[in-house]
Amino acid sequence: MRTESRGFVLPTTLMVMALLTVMLTAAFILISAEYRTTDNALAMSRAHAIAQAGLENYMSRYPSITPTSTYDSVHVVFGSGYAEVVAQRLVASSGSHPTLWLIRSTGVQTAGGTLTGQTTGRRVVAQLAVLNPGKLPLKSAFVAANPLVVAANGGNPISGDDACLFNVDTAGLTIAAGDLSGSGVQGGIRTLPSRATVLDSTHVDWASLLAGNFTPDYVVPPWPAPSLANRVYYAPGDLTLPTGTRWGVLVVQGDLTLGSGGATEWDGVVLVGGRIIEAGGSITVHGSVTTGLNNLINPNSVPPDSVNQAGNSEYRWDSCWTALQQLSMGSLSPLRNGFINTWSTY
Repeated sequence: MRTESRGFVLPTTLMVMALLTVMLTAAFILISAEYRTTDNALAMSRAHAIAQAGLENYMSRYPSITPTSTYDSVHVVFGSGYAEVVAQRLVASSGSHPTLWLIRSTGVQTAGGTLTGQTTGRRVVAQLAVLNPGKLPLKSAFVAANPLVVAANGGNPISGDDACLFNVDTAGLTIAAGDLSGSGVQGGIRTLPSRATVLDSTHVDWASLLAGNFTPDYVVPPWPAPSLANRVYYAPGDLTLPTGTRWGVLVVQGDLTLGSGGATEWDGVVLVGGRIIEAGGSITVHGSVTTGLNNLINPNSVPPDSVNQAGNSEYRWDSCWTALQQLSMGSLSPLRNGFINTWSTY
């Protein structure tokens, strides 16, 4: 008698299908893991780039910190994420040693192709830096490296008497011998042997500045919205200062026209390559003015300044405004070998 085996194909088929299913599932799991690993690496790489971009943005724009500050922070937004930059003072300045700061930047990727459910890329970098506060040896209310004509008109339009409450008086005018015509200077006149000596006393590297080794906060015009922050403004040519009150450090490559169309006031530091032209309106400058810097490039090329011809000008020394606005010219200098590629946070 012969016994037949029935149903052998069905169990074999089910076993093969189960084996294929397991293999296919394992393949999908491996591919998914590869995708997630690659995506995580890409997210971390992008977060690292965002963190570095935030750090460089902060360093290049110069934050609102002073030699007495201990902390600062800023939120920088990019197209694919943002950076939280925090600056902390590690060591205060002492003698000739500048202030030491630690700037850390946390980059977070919020867009850019991550898989659904994946953790957002996050990376922290840091940089050790020293704070070099801006400093100009301003010793007069008005420094003229070109000829100057002053009309007193019964007053003293140029004054070294401090408008600040600290009353740190100085000379009203610094000028080369023989370059002053007229009267109307209060606080004494600092007379130097030549225009070259006057230019040397300013410690302004005008040629380097004009060559592009200078990064202002704004190139004007147009003028930004009014702000209480200390800023550096640069005009790459002649400039007519609009009416109203403004403050900061103003650098003008050519001539500066004041009092056009009404009252104009500048509080802070003014550096002019050419001369000051008064257009007849009320003019007030509290701080310090330097003119004729283009004589560093082409000696004796700048025509005379003519001050107070209409009898409504005031150029007055102000130790508070000059000290405050010079902070905007400072810089954070990264320490060599002071970059930390991965900063641990807990």
